[in-house]
Amino acid sequence: MIRINLVSQKVPPNQRKGQQNLAIGAVLVILTAGACYYHYTFMLDRSVIAKNRKISDQYMSQLGVLQRKLAKIKVIPATQKKKLQDAYTKKFSTVTRIEKIRSNPVFALLEISRILSQGQFPTIEKSNAKARLELDINWDPSQVFLSRIAEVGREVEFSGKAKSHYDISELSKRLRASAYFRKPEIVESKVLEDRTKTGPSEIQFKIRAIMVY
Repeated sequence: MIRINLVSQKVPPNQRKGQQNLAIGAVLVILTAGACYYHYTFMLDRSVIAKNRKISDQYMSQLGVLQRKLAKIKVIPATQKKKLQDAYTKKFSTVTRIEKIRSNPVFALLEISRILSQGQFPTIEKSNAKARLELDINWDPSQVFLSRIAEVGREVEFSGKAKSHYDISELSKRLRASAYFRKPEIVESKVLEDRTKTGPSEIQFKIRAIMVY
């Protein structure tokens, strides 16, 4: 014979508290999931996400194009690169030298003008500063008259007249001190007698020097 106990059983306090906590946790999970869905569906601005995704896709597309271009670029070997650099350096040096040669006569004439001007000195390099001490600061350049300047290659010849040998010597010193000329040499110094005897005699001279390019 089967007996059924219909009397209600008491639930222990610990078990009842656990069931309540479980129910509260389930409700919180449901509410959190609902809030996230509501925020993503109705509150979040999807246009910003779509815009950022579009920009990212554009950047990725551009990156792909650059990668394809880089793949087509031929890598130059080091030896060939060195030859190209040497050829460019040689060409650049040649062009620079040609431009300097073209402008050098102009600077040389300006230097001569400076040397033959009262109270001025030639252009002297810092390494040759002592050369200035050998120059006569009281020299009168009007005692020298140039009648001809001729250039052949890098050699230039000055022809003219002077009042005395001292004037020719001082001119030669100034050419030697100048940064635009090297190794000046007096190749001719001839006294011209005044047949009329109305004035002092003059000295005809020629000085050769090397122009610095």
